[in-house]
Amino acid sequence: MKHFASILILSIVLFSCGKADFKKDWDKGDKSDCEKKECVECASDEYEDPEVLGEGITKYILEDFNYNAEGCITDGYVKYLKNGTTIALVKYWSKEGVTYGCKTICTTGDCYDDQATCCKFEYECRE
Repeated sequence: MKHFASILILSIVLFSCGKADFKKDWDKGDKSDCEKKECVECASDEYEDPEVLGEGITKYILEDFNYNAEGCITDGYVKYLKNGTTIALVKYWSKEGVTYGCKTICTTGDCYDDQATCCKFEYECRE
């Protein structure tokens, strides 16, 4: 029974630490977020500008947007929904005056399955 309890505690610590590290790295807003998700450069500009929404698309702000003096996004996090299903997640962050985004295109509402795709882009502000 002692061995079972030890294995159970060790398993909980290992799995919870792994999840905590990813969450911490994601919240950090570092470019490594996209690299960890094996992101490539985005081929489409869909969902890159939170002010431009397609038909039937709604957005839900996960982290408030911050803006620079010119009114351009410097960081934030948004979820896009269609018919109540998550279709995309976009995380914005700035580094050395340039705003980047990491876009995850979700399949059947699941943004973390193997079929979800991820790409990175440089956000172009509309002043």
